[in-house]
Parts: sequence; C-alpha cells; structure tokens
Amino acid sequence: MIYKNGYTYLGDLLKDIQSGRLGLPDLQRPFVWQNNKIKNLYDSLMKGYPIGYIMIWQAPGDYTKTRYIGTDEKNHPTIQDIVIDGQQRLTALYATMYGIEVVDKDYKHSRKKISYNPLTRELDNWSASKDKDKNFIPDVSEVFKADREKYLPKFVNDYIAGLNESRAKKNEEPVSDKEIGEIDSGIRDLLNILNYQIATINITNEADEKDVADIFVRVNSGGQPLTQDDFISTLLSVYDADVRKKIEDFCVDSRIPKEKDSAYNALVSVDTGDIIRTTAAIAFKRARLSFVYKLMRGTDLSTNKKSQETLEENLAKFRESLELVLNLNNWHAFLLIVKSVGFVTSKLISSPITIFYSYALYLIAKTEFGLSNEELRKVFKPWFFAAALSSYYVEKSPETAAEQQLTNIKDMKNKQEFIDYMNKKTKERMTDDFFNVKFKNALDERNAMGPIWTGYVASQIILGYKTLFSTNSIETMLLLGASGTKKIYDVHHIFPKNFLQKNGYTEKDYDKRANFTILDYETNIDISDDAPEKYVKRYKEKTEPNIFNSTMAQNAVPLDITELSYEKFIEDRKKLMVKIVKAAYESIKPE
Repeated sequence: MIYKNGYTYLGDLLKDIQSGRLGLPDLQRPFVWQNNKIKNLYDSLMKGYPIGYIMIWQAPGDYTKTRYIGTDEKNHPTIQDIVIDGQQRLTALYATMYGIEVVDKDYKHSRKKISYNPLTRELDNWSASKDKDKNFIPDVSEVFKADREKYLPKFVNDYIAGLNESRAKKNEEPVSDKEIGEIDSGIRDLLNILNYQIATINITNEADEKDVADIFVRVNSGGQPLTQDDFISTLLSVYDADVRKKIEDFCVDSRIPKEKDSAYNALVSVDTGDIIRTTAAIAFKRARLSFVYKLMRGTDLSTNKKSQETLEENLAKFRESLELVLNLNNWHAFLLIVKSVGFVTSKLISSPITIFYSYALYLIAKTEFGLSNEELRKVFKPWFFAAALSSYYVEKSPETAAEQQLTNIKDMKNKQEFIDYMNKKTKERMTDDFFNVKFKNALDERNAMGPIWTGYVASQIILGYKTLFSTNSIETMLLLGASGTKKIYDVHHIFPKNFLQKNGYTEKDYDKRANFTILDYETNIDISDDAPEKYVKRYKEKTEPNIFNSTMAQNAVPLDITELSYEKFIEDRKKLMVKIVKAAYESIKPE
C-alpha cells in the first residue's frame, strides 16, 4: 500500500504547520477563497459537519528545506509531510487562527479575519463595524492566541468588561451570570474545533508524483486539477526558497506599475507556471513539464535514475537560465518586439503562452547563438506575428509544438542555422492558403475576439492606420483605453445590430468578425443605430474625398457599401481585411 486512510485532529495539523513538521508548499496558491467560504468552513467545523479529505505526502528523503506560510522560526529543520490537497482549507484556518497574512490572486498581501459572537454562536466576516460592536470578538485569532499563550481567563474577563461598558452607555442591564456561562461555553465551542477530526489520506514516500496525481484525481472531485507546474513549484519551494521568491516577486511586479524598473508591462500578467516553462525551455530544451519535473527531481532522462549529483546539476542549470528570464533588460527588449508588431495591449494577446515560448526562443537566440539586437528584431518580429496570428502554440498542444522546436534547435551548430530555421517556420505559417482560406473563413465566426480579430487589429497598428472617420490612430485609442475607467473607443458593428435585427437577421449573422471595426467613442455615439446608407453618406459629405477614401481603405470598408446587401458587404470586406493583414506581414516578413 502506498497510502492509508486515517483521522487527525485539526489542532495537531495546525501545530505541525507552525512547527515546520508539516509543509504547505504552495500547490494551490495563491489563496483564492472569499471570506464567506472561510466563515462557512468555521460554521461546518463547529457543527461537526464533514469538510472533506486532507491529503498528505510523506516527504521523500531528498526534501531538505521548504517555504511555509507563518513565521520563519521552526522547530523542525526539515519537513516530514507535505500537504497535497486541502492546502486552501488549512491555509484559511491557519491564517485566521494565527493572524497570518495571505497572498491573493493578484499577489497582494491581506489579512483574513472572522468575527465571533460567543453569546449567540454567530460567525461573520470582519468589518469595521465589528470592531465597534462589543457583542463580537472582532478577530477569532485573538481567542486562539489567548488559549495558546495561557491568558484565556483574562481575555474572557476583558471581553465581558467591554460588553458591560457598551451596555452601560446604552442604559442596558450588565452581563448576567447566566450570560457569563454562555460566553464561557461559546468560547469553548470555538476552541473545540481544534479537536475536530479531519479525514486524511496519508501517502508514503514510496509513491512518485504520478501516483500522487492519480490518487488526487480519484478522491478529489471538487478541487482544482493537480498540474505538472504545481509539482515543479513545490520542488522549487522545497529545494530553493530564494529561487521561488525571485519568481514570485517577478510575477507580482508584472501586475503592479512602479516608478523604478520592474517587470510591469501592459501586455501580460505573469504567473509562476509561465516562468517555469520559459526557464525550463532554456535550461533543458524541454517543453513537456512531465520531463521537467523528473529533471527537477534529479533524474537522468537517459537512464531514468536519480542522484543528488544530477539534482544539483539540474538545479544549477535552472538557476542560471532563470537569471536570463528575470533579467529586466531581456524582458522589456523582447516585449518591445511584441509591441512593434501591433500587439500593444493585453486586449490583443489572445494566447499568453505564445509570449513565453517565443521569449524562451529569443533568449536562446541571444545567449546561445549570439544574435545581435538587430538580428533578433528581424527574426522575432515576423515570428511572433505569425505565431500569434496562426495560433501556432495553441492550435493543438502548446507543449508539443514547443517541444518540437526545442528538439530541432538543440542540434544546431551556428547562428545562421537558427536564423534560417526560424524564418522557415515563419514562412510555413504565413502562406497564401492561410490568408485566403483559413484567415478569410475565420472572419465569418462570431465575436470580435481571438487571434484572427486581434491579428487584424495588430496589422492595422503595424501600418499606422486610423480609426474609421477619425484622425485618431488605432494604437492611440487602444493605449489610452488600456487603463482608467473612461471609455474612449468601441468595437462597433458596421451594419448596426439593431438595424440588422429589424431586418430579420440573427445574432450569428450580425456578430460576424467581418462586421466589426474600432471607432472612437464620439463617432460611435454619432453613428448609433443608423443604417450604413445614412451614416456613411453623412461622413462622405463632410469629409475631403482623399481623406474619406483613406479612412474607408484603412478600415477595410468597401467604398460602395451604401449600395451593398449585408451578405455582399461581408464577402467584400473579408477580402479587404485579408489584404490589410497581408500588407502588414509583407512589411515585416523575413528576407
């Protein structure tokens, strides 16, 4: 048997977390529970309701150190068990009972507090009003701390004194002897949740990561899937806390604008898994995280044997490559290339994975093949445009596509081989068949989103085009609209939705991508639901002919739109949209 079922007191689990015997190595972080879910968890515990399994993995012998939530002072120098499933539940309880900050989905630190009325046994989320309401203990961590540090009687007396003071101000009767008994009983009921017996699945250290994942999937129907980057994140927490912290700091900085240089950008919010994938691609020329996990466990893939020596070698490679990935000069230089081909905001990034795998190739090209800055721009501008537009990494499997590239690159001997290979891959994606068949047909699909639509908008930005009937560039509209609350542009139906509905068209007709364009907010209001025959004539009359013709061409709107049926307009506009995207590609294509 590689696992056994059992029961463990909640208080013992929390003590083991505090002492360092039990590790919470971030498999499911950041902490994403809402306060109501924490309150309901407390309520279930006090009522004795089941709260599910906690899955614990006996630490393998090569686990030498780890990171924890809570204090840095631990009684156990090494962990003995690792929480695999139940991390969110234990984090919720540990944080609220010990007064520990957690990190939310945006990597911001905050306290989660549960308030408690011992007279009524009422639990509630903390709010400022709970600090003023003397019926409530504002933060239950105060009760658990008083119990741990042996001053609970004084804490209870202080609570009763505060309640009496509040009642006196309201001319109410003081706390009665009966109520004192109820208060004592209510606080004991709260503390008794430490004696709650949680069902546990205890996995032995003989189980490998595949066994653990299989057990997790079979017993857990409500939790989130356990992924390979979850496991690798765990190993980073275990083997090198400093490395994990560097990654997390980079992820935080990618989201928060700062005055000084940081990882912040307007294109993508970075997650731990993104950094792991990028670094592993450079260090090991591997995209399949199943292989990367084995490498991070010290496995020699040729013999499938583990050793401490191999582990140290692989960790050294990972750390070295991580420095390249987290280097802000590298990061921002690459993002400038992405922006230079029209992808100027996160609204145009349909697939973030395309950024990270392309970034890995960029760093390999720069550090291993010695491409100059100019050569990097010439190679990666058309490559990223082609990869994003044609869904290179997401068409089938991102790992499969990237693994094949890395395998091919591994055997290259010089810079020119790399350049020729990347240019060849770009040209293979940007064929006439792609533009005239796949891209064109995709314009019949619904909604102004996805790589086809964002690729079209990026193409307009590459060519410096303006929004329809406006002197404002599309790039300016998108950048100004990327922050703040005031809306300055719209994605508008050229044949307005209400107009088409009145003429018997359905959503699948009027929401075709070929019926959308970007307008500045004022123009959108002016057009409203007018028929093209009406608003196009209006703008044509008040605009110089060359400017009118230019704005129509730059937005792929047929000049004779007022004479076209909706069906004919869609067919003609698709051809014009294809023409714009091909022109953008021609301006940056490989030599």
